[in-house]
Amino acid sequence: MTTLSVVAPIYNEGSLVSEFVKQVVENISKITSDYEVILVDDGSVDDSWSFIAKETQDNKKIKGLKL
Repeated sequence: MTTLSVVAPIYNEGSLVSEFVKQVVENISKITSDYEVILVDDGSVDDSWSFIAKETQDNKKIKGLKL
């Protein structure tokens, strides 16, 4: 089985986080069930972190990192 990590920087894109995660997970799931998505809040001044935090609670394969 393939292990796959996707790392995505997020900067002031709060409203798009959920749709991004949905699309990534949908497509990765076609390849492997052994994956992780790491969302990196790259110093956002909007509510990006709250959206990232929600995604990490909803799916244990989603990780968040706040810089």
